[in-house]
Amino acid sequence: DFTLSSSKSTPSRDINAFGKVGAMSYGDADIQPGTDYLWTVNLYQQALIRVDVSGNPTSVPSDVRQYILNTLPGYPTSSTGILRPWGLTFAHGKGYLGVVDDASISTLQANLKAIVLEFDPDNITAGFTQKLSFDPNLKRQIAGSWIPFFPWINTYAEPPVTVNRGYYYRPQPVLSDMEFDEFGNMYVSFFDR
Repeated sequence: DFTLSSSKSTPSRDINAFGKVGAMSYGDADIQPGTDYLWTVNLYQQALIRVDVSGNPTSVPSDVRQYILNTLPGYPTSSTGILRPWGLTFAHGKGYLGVVDDASISTLQANLKAIVLEFDPDNITAGFTQKLSFDPNLKRQIAGSWIPFFPWINTYAEPPVTVNRGYYYRPQPVLSDMEFDEFGNMYVSFFDR
């Protein structure tokens, strides 16, 4: 199932890919204003990574630090799902991390939660302060229907994947970014895993 065909026109498949979406690799990345630090979210290890990018762009960065999220003070916990970090931004001297409680343990839509955490990028070990916690169950149109987000699943199955007029869907939220306007208003973005 993992062998690629020598023919470019033959479909390939990865039977484990469905559960890895949004849980492997990296999430959002941003430069901390006024510094040479690139920050990114390690989805698999559930960590923030800070890279000093001030050196020669053809060489390997010499200062790379990783901060495991659940070891930092103020990072939330959940008994109803797994916390899924992704979104990242900087504003007014602070960093902001967007996290979704995926409700994968309880499998209840009511347990889906979007959380925005604030941190001091110059003192990340001081931990997080929760700024927002809200229901991400915003409805939007998919395949001609208005449907909400559902808890994350890691194994493809029908159901819970819905089939409607040839469209297959199981909307699962990722809090992908936060931005601030000149008045200090925060805007949050979601995408469907």
